[in-house]
Amino acid sequence: MQHAPTEIWYQISSHACTDSGSTGRSLSLVSKFIREASAPFKLQSVAVHGPKQFISFNKLLLATPPYLRRTRYLFISAIPPSLPPRRGLLRLFPARKPSEAYPRWAEKDAGEFMSAFSSIIEQVAGSVEILYFEIPMFHFRPLDPTLSFPRLEEVTSNCFFGSQAPYEVAGQPQVTICPKLRRWHFIHYPLSAWAWISNDVIGTIRLIAPCITHVRFSDLYHPFGVSQQLSGLVSSLNSALGLDPDRDPLAQQPSETFEVVYAQPGVPPDIKAGLGAVRLMYDWLLMSLQNLNEADDRFVLLMPRADDVVSLCAASVWEERINGGEGCWSLSESVRGGKKMSGTKTKIMAFAARAARLAMRTSVRSVPAVRTRAMSSTGHAAKKGSDTTWIIGSAVVFIPTIGYLLRPQEQDAHGHGHAAEHHEEHASTKAEPVKDSDGTEASAEEISKSEKQAFDTDSPADAQAAEEHHEKYANGAPGQTEESEVDQDQEVGKGRSGGKKGTFQKDEDEGPRPTDISDARKLAKDEHPSKEAPVKAKDDHEGSKDEEKGEGASDEQKE
Repeated sequence: MQHAPTEIWYQISSHACTDSGSTGRSLSLVSKFIREASAPFKLQSVAVHGPKQFISFNKLLLATPPYLRRTRYLFISAIPPSLPPRRGLLRLFPARKPSEAYPRWAEKDAGEFMSAFSSIIEQVAGSVEILYFEIPMFHFRPLDPTLSFPRLEEVTSNCFFGSQAPYEVAGQPQVTICPKLRRWHFIHYPLSAWAWISNDVIGTIRLIAPCITHVRFSDLYHPFGVSQQLSGLVSSLNSALGLDPDRDPLAQQPSETFEVVYAQPGVPPDIKAGLGAVRLMYDWLLMSLQNLNEADDRFVLLMPRADDVVSLCAASVWEERINGGEGCWSLSESVRGGKKMSGTKTKIMAFAARAARLAMRTSVRSVPAVRTRAMSSTGHAAKKGSDTTWIIGSAVVFIPTIGYLLRPQEQDAHGHGHAAEHHEEHASTKAEPVKDSDGTEASAEEISKSEKQAFDTDSPADAQAAEEHHEKYANGAPGQTEESEVDQDQEVGKGRSGGKKGTFQKDEDEGPRPTDISDARKLAKDEHPSKEAPVKAKDDHEGSKDEEKGEGASDEQKE
C-alpha cells in the first residue's frame, strides 16, 4: 500500500468519501500512512444533525488548517439524528417524531446554535458544492453580505440566505452570491423574512443566482401568509415563463435560463376541521398550477405531498445527488404525460371544482349551526344514537344484577317453606291406607304421627324400655298375663291421644317449661313406650290363642 503514489490515494479517497462522513473517519483509523493520505478528504462529505453536532463540527473546523478544510458536500439539519431501532416490547409503542425536538432547544440553545451555523457556513463557503440545510427560520441570522459561494451548484433549503440585496451593499462592489448555482429546491414556500425579499420570488432567485436552471417549490400552501405570497408566486411564475408580461416589470425580459420549474402542492386542508375558506384558497392554487402545467412545458406539476412525510430535506436524497442520482429532480411523481395524462388532468380539475363547491356549502351551513350551538350550555353535543345504545345496554346488564343483589333473603326462605307445605299436602292426599296382618287399616296420618312421636322421644330411653320388657317376658316375671298386657296396650293407646304432662314452676305460666330431670325417664317409660313393645305383645297374644286351640282339640280327642 505504501508503494503506491500519493496521487492515487488522493483519487481513491476522493471517490470513497461521498457519504455522511463515516468513511473519512474510518480511513483515519487504518494506519498512519492512510490517515495522512486521506486527510484532505476526511471532511469532504459531512452530515450534521442537531444542535450538539453543530457545535462540535464548528469546533472541529476551527481546529483544522484551511488546506484540509475542503468540505464539498454538506448536509445540515436542526432535527437530531434518528434514534436506534427499538427492540422487544418497545416496538409496540409509537416513537416520537423528530420534528418534535425543535421546541426543546429553540429557547435554550438558539443563540449558540445559530452562531455555530453561521460560523460553519462562512468556513465552508469557498469549497461547498452541494448544500442542504433546514433550520428554524424564526432563529435564522443573516449572513455576511459580502459572503459568496463561488463553487455552489445545488441548494436545498427552507428559506433564503443572505442579509441584503446584492445591489444594495453600500461602499462595496456588487457581488453575486451564487454565480454557479444551477438548482435550488425550496422544501417550503420561501417566506419573506427580510424586507428586501418581495413577493416576486422568482426575481429574488435570479438576483442571487443568475445562472439558475432548475427551481422546485415543495409543500406549497404554507399556513403563513397564504393569500398574498401564493398569489405572488403564481404571478412570478407567469412573468418568468413569459405568460403574463403585463403583470411584472421583469416580464419584459423573460428568463431564458429557466429550463424546468417544479411545483408540489402541500397536504390538502381538512374541510371537516372547519377550514372551508382555506380549502377554497388551496383549490384556487391547484387550478392555477394546473393551468401553468398545461400552458408551458417548462412547468412540472407534482403530486401533492404525502401526509406521513416528516421532512423533505432528507440525507438519503442528498447522498443520492452526490453520487449522480436524480434525487428530488425526478419526474416520476409529475402530473405530466401529454395525451395520456389528459384524463388525469381533467379529473384533478373536476375534483378541485367539486371540493370548492363542497367547501362553500359547508361554510354556508356552518352559520346556523354555530348560532344553535352558542345557545347551548355545552361546547359540543354528542351523538344521540351512541348515547342511547349505551344507556339501553347498561340498563339491560346492570338492572337485573342490582335487583338480584338487593333481593332480601327472607323471601327465599318463605318461598321454600311454602313450597314444602304444598309438597307435603300434595303427598298426603295421594297416600293410600296401610293394612296389618289382621286386616286392620291404619291411615297415613296415624302412621306419620306415630313415627313423628317415636322419633321425637328420647331414643336411649326407648331402647332401655324395650330391653327391660324383653327380659321380663323371658324370665317369666309373676303378675304378667296376656289380659293385663292387652289392658296396658289399651291404656297406652289412650295415653297417646292425651296431652303431654310436665312439671312447671307455676300453673299460670304460659308456654313450655323445662321438666324435672328426675322424672324424665319415668315419664318416658309410662307415657312413651317403645314401638317394639306393642308389636311383641300382639305376637304373644296370637301365640297364646294357638296354644288354647291346640289344647281344646286334644281334649275333644280324649273324650
